[in-house]
Amino acid sequence: MKVYLSCDMEGVSGIASWRAASSGKPNYPEGRKLMTADVNAAVAAAFEAGASEVLVQDAHGGAHNLLVEELDARAQVIQGWQNEPLMVAGIDDSFEAAVLLGYHARACTPDGLMCHTFSEAFLAVRVNGTVIGETGLSALHAGKHDVPVVAVTGDAAVAREAKELLPWVATATVKWALARECARMLPPPQARKLIAQAVAVGLQSAQSGSARPLSLAEPLQVEIDLAHAVEASRIVQLHGGRRLGPVTVGFELVNGEELARLIGRLF
Repeated sequence: MKVYLSCDMEGVSGIASWRAASSGKPNYPEGRKLMTADVNAAVAAAFEAGASEVLVQDAHGGAHNLLVEELDARAQVIQGWQNEPLMVAGIDDSFEAAVLLGYHARACTPDGLMCHTFSEAFLAVRVNGTVIGETGLSALHAGKHDVPVVAVTGDAAVAREAKELLPWVATATVKWALARECARMLPPPQARKLIAQAVAVGLQSAQSGSARPLSLAEPLQVEIDLAHAVEASRIVQLHGGRRLGPVTVGFELVNGEELARLIGRLF
């Protein structure tokens, strides 16, 4: 069983603000260690559940966050972006399951820790009328290759968001937002036990066939609300699409991978 693991940073256990999740910030070195330890917990659980191969995508910021020498030696890792920043870059139909680790809630989520959708310029991304965040975007991209997302880890808000979109998914809630950059958090060792449990349960659902790849009616009708009208104008001029309102642009796209590539270019 080949397992794909996409890791973001805002939802990692022990991280409560951008101080630990942004390159150059004072607590970023600590954040890198916390991220790597969470990934190792997930990788170990995947192999214990029967994985034959695990591929890890470093999917935060510039994609050079994980401490490679401290990673579980059984996993392969992708660092850096090839063309567009794709959070599940390299996924294909040879994988049987995907795990989204350290993810965060979509933009404008009232109880979401460091919530956003790729860029502070995006207020909402709707696909066929459904608002999605980075969890939905990754799940749609994986779904294009018939790969189900089976586990999501992060704060309580992203766990709820994931369950609404993917009812079968196993989740690990490792913290609860008290403000946008303030959280009540589980001790990392306890959080990593929950992460391992979610991965194990999720992979069981993949093996039993109860987890399903996410798919929506195609072509996808996509609407993006921007924070400023000038951003909407720039996107239409440079990337096409239709101006649907002062701050809204629309696209018709073939599938989830094309959507991920578009968002990556806009980002």
